Amino acid sequence: VTVVFIDALVEGYEPPYTIRNLSSRTVRVQQCAPNTVPRQLRPDSALPYVWDAPLGAKELSVNFPDEGYMLKGTTDSAKVRLDLLGGPYAHGAPPMQAWTAVTLSGSTRVLTIWDAQPTRADE
Repeated sequence: VTVVFIDALVEGYEPPYTIRNLSSRTVRVQQCAPNTVPRQLRPDSALPYVWDAPLGAKELSVNFPDEGYMLKGTTDSAKVRLDLLGGPYAHGAPPMQAWTAVTLSGSTRVLTIWDAQPTRADE
């Protein structure tokens, strides 16, 4: 078992990843590896993030749990790789759709999630 503590109050600390939920719905993210912890982000919130399983897949599962809906319309969630910069990319089909983008902010990779197609101002 690996336990990682992040003290976001340390001056100058930049987490390796940040997950931003800019949607109007609660989002659940979880590393796509065994024995990992799902995390829920409320609308308009952000979470500093490190991998639960550092040697596991560098991919996150993303879905909207409050609606009992998995983004691809099946029991699967959208899969997002944080090592690939780009986006926004669409997951699922309207009206139940999510958009994601992975960008850099300093040395931190930022996963941003929207529930509507973002405009340039949203990015």
